[in-house]
Amino acid sequence: MHDSEIVNVYCARNLIEAEFLKNILADAGIESRVIGDAAVILAGMLQNDEGVPCLWVRRSDESRARGILTDFEQRRNGPHSDNDPPATWKCSACGELVDDEFDLCWNCQNPRSAY
Repeated sequence: MHDSEIVNVYCARNLIEAEFLKNILADAGIESRVIGDAAVILAGMLQNDEGVPCLWVRRSDESRARGILTDFEQRRNGPHSDNDPPATWKCSACGELVDDEFDLCWNCQNPRSAY
């Protein structure tokens, strides 16, 4: 990706969240770059005002990426009751039920469908 072709679509809370979201975008076929990661911070080359890791994508993927990231925020910030049973998804390869927080089947390592 050339720097003139990319746009900032999300500033994460921390590097772990940024890398997690980068993987979600990759699962959806969107290449992204984390700017503000540890190597950049240590090198003194931070490229955003907040000093937090941000996700950058190609301008052509901006709309789709923002939609996926908005969905992530709504799920994260939505109400969660301690009494609700954990959400699960059924593996399309082996039929196992997998906790919603995982993107790979624990039994056969098959990925959950794309976001």
